[in-house]
Amino acid sequence: MDKTSFRNWFCAKRNCQQSSGVTTFYNLRRLRGGETIPVSTKWVTSSVFSAMEKLSDVAKKNVAASLVAYLKAAKAPKNLIEKASKKMISYAGKMQEHYSSQKKTEKQKTNWVEMKHIQDFFREKTREVSAKKLYSKADWTPSQRRLAEQSLMLALHGGSGNPPPRLEMAALWYTSDGHFPDKKNYLYQKKKGIWRTRIKQSKVTSKKGVMDIKISAPVARILNRMKKYLTVGRPVFQNKTGGPLSRSAYSKRLRSLFAERFPGKRVGAGLLRTIYLSDMYKSMPALKLAEQTAKSMMHSKRTAVEKYVKKE
Repeated sequence: MDKTSFRNWFCAKRNCQQSSGVTTFYNLRRLRGGETIPVSTKWVTSSVFSAMEKLSDVAKKNVAASLVAYLKAAKAPKNLIEKASKKMISYAGKMQEHYSSQKKTEKQKTNWVEMKHIQDFFREKTREVSAKKLYSKADWTPSQRRLAEQSLMLALHGGSGNPPPRLEMAALWYTSDGHFPDKKNYLYQKKKGIWRTRIKQSKVTSKKGVMDIKISAPVARILNRMKKYLTVGRPVFQNKTGGPLSRSAYSKRLRSLFAERFPGKRVGAGLLRTIYLSDMYKSMPALKLAEQTAKSMMHSKRTAVEKYVKKE
């Protein structure tokens, strides 16, 4: 099966988001190679498990989870599913240890950009938009629209202080309040100055359902100025033909944007979320210390924060 066929088959079996089907396809290709993934699981041999061992710890966890999901969807032999599941649990446990240590991976260390520099980059891009007087023009050329979209993208992904999303903004459609006809992700204006996104397709939709999220004030100010260039029923971020961006295309555009300002760095949506929260919680005690303190006080970390910690 090619990517589209696999995605449709897998999501029909697993009742998942299409983006999850695509991610699973690419993860499996890292093990199998080639351009297709068959329904038959005969290709999953000892060499596949050996190939997994050569991946980074994060990749091992993600690829193993995709392999288990695929084997279950394809109704593979029970012993094969069990073998892959044991690997997945082992890799996940190792990553949990790493997360608890709160240490950066080597990849994160290489590509890390301080929050202050991200915010400076956003301000630079804002000044560029202002210097070219984009919002006073009757219409935009493709390059002018691209610049305006870059400014909005930076604002959304932490440059303005907005909590960075994953890649749900990729195929974001502009609509009017109350009009959400399809299983798409929507941007709409609730009232003057108040903007919201309605997220129907996300990595966490199956757990959290449809989410309606208020846009932060700095991003809302950009959208107030962009509004006359947005068309109801059309995507907010557009490709060359005016269609929506795929998650992959959006991710590439975001990485390219940061590579423009930080050469040699590979900064994507996931790393931006890590940088943002690391900066926000930099004054918090280490998780290990918090766990040890909670244990000594004979309560949970959640109890410590919700019952005992006071801000005023």
